[in-house]
Amino acid sequence: MIHPIIEGITNYINMNTSGALMITGYWGCGKTYFMKNEVIPQVKEKLHKEIIIVSLFGLNHVNEIPERVLYAYCNALDNSNSSFNWRTISNKVGLLLKNSPKLNEFVDLNKIFGKGEGLYNFISKDTIICFDDLERILNSIDVNEVLGAINQLVENLQYKVIVVANEDFIRQSSKNENELIFKEKVVEKTLVFTPDTIDIFQKIVSSYESEPFISYMFEKAVKLIEPENALHVKSESYRKNISNIRILKFAIEHFYCVFSYYANTYDVNANDIKLKLNNYWAFILAVSIEYKLNNISFDDDKTLSKYIHNDIAK
Repeated sequence: MIHPIIEGITNYINMNTSGALMITGYWGCGKTYFMKNEVIPQVKEKLHKEIIIVSLFGLNHVNEIPERVLYAYCNALDNSNSSFNWRTISNKVGLLLKNSPKLNEFVDLNKIFGKGEGLYNFISKDTIICFDDLERILNSIDVNEVLGAINQLVENLQYKVIVVANEDFIRQSSKNENELIFKEKVVEKTLVFTPDTIDIFQKIVSSYESEPFISYMFEKAVKLIEPENALHVKSESYRKNISNIRILKFAIEHFYCVFSYYANTYDVNANDIKLKLNNYWAFILAVSIEYKLNNISFDDDKTLSKYIHNDIAK
């Protein structure tokens, strides 16, 4: 069965469109992972098209976008040539133009081989360009400038463009909602990515080599992740947080340390030990969520450091 997101992307690629496609979803829910590991292989295999992911993280100016797209394109075509330095070549072209102004009377090298949009001349029109990490630049660059650059790629240069982002976060961060051209002009269609949290959980747990740990996590710990869990049903915030891959990895890794201690010291199949492990897992998962949300820190531990276990108090 084809994943609905992959089906939607395939339809977008095959259709005559006038805008970009947006893949949105909770922060950290695995959108990028899904694009890299599921979408790209299938697009290459079934549509025989190149799809590249361009991270906007650390972008200082929209003029840097063509270079980033070109780097991603070169890496995708032949990873062995990824050391090919287009920035150096671009700078040399600029130096050539400066020292040979007459050359521009015959050939506009900047359009062919320059630092700006001329770099797109090296990229096949069949290439699907996927922009990621849009949320990470909102504090340094006006989102509308970036979306304007994306619109140029789609509307004037006729590229298929996919934007992976948290749409709600972008709207909340926009300084002026009325100026946000996100939906109105740039994005033609939006697909909502809903992660398979159980599958993500199982893949993370399976990466460990301890069979007792894997067995416990699959049998007991997973109950806090399952959709039938009361917190999962009642709390949207909880659903968002446990679908965050970074939070899950953080919680599982820290719980693994606790489990390893008990596995080396006690019988983890004993009912009283299982009960303790259940409590530890619930506690570590909850603290991991609060820590990753910056609601708890070393300086403000919400009095956790003053907690005394009843056994110790006695």
